[in-house]
Amino acid sequence: MTLTLPGLRLIHEGQPAGLRLKQSLYLLRQPAEGPDSDVATFYERLLRVIDNPALTLGDFHLLDLTGEGTDAVIGFERRCGDQGRIITAANLSDRGCEVSFSTAAFAQVKDYREMEIVSTELTRTPQLDLWPGGITLRLRAHEGLLLVGR
Repeated sequence: MTLTLPGLRLIHEGQPAGLRLKQSLYLLRQPAEGPDSDVATFYERLLRVIDNPALTLGDFHLLDLTGEGTDAVIGFERRCGDQGRIITAANLSDRGCEVSFSTAAFAQVKDYREMEIVSTELTRTPQLDLWPGGITLRLRAHEGLLLVGR
């Protein structure tokens, strides 16, 4: 979520590879640790989106969420005219929830193939419904979802 907010994007060394051990600033060698392939796959997909005009030049709008669990979900939209549109949503609770919102940026999207979906759930399919002028998301506990318009 933080990589899609306006402002400076910080990623620590080894984070995209899934490394968890922190390297001391005073040591010349890194601790022995192997990469996490699931985390590396997620970051590979996420980092491809970072240069999207919606994130680099776009406007920021919080989504007006309705439904069960709106107190636990944060969502926002980034849009840069016709050059790019992105929706970010994250469930910050330990229970699943379902939220809906209307969006003009994705109003013309009628099929899932018209967007790229990046989810923190690497082994499960994201659950969302498209309806004229809006989207309904069913987010699992602690799931984050990024919808990128093509």
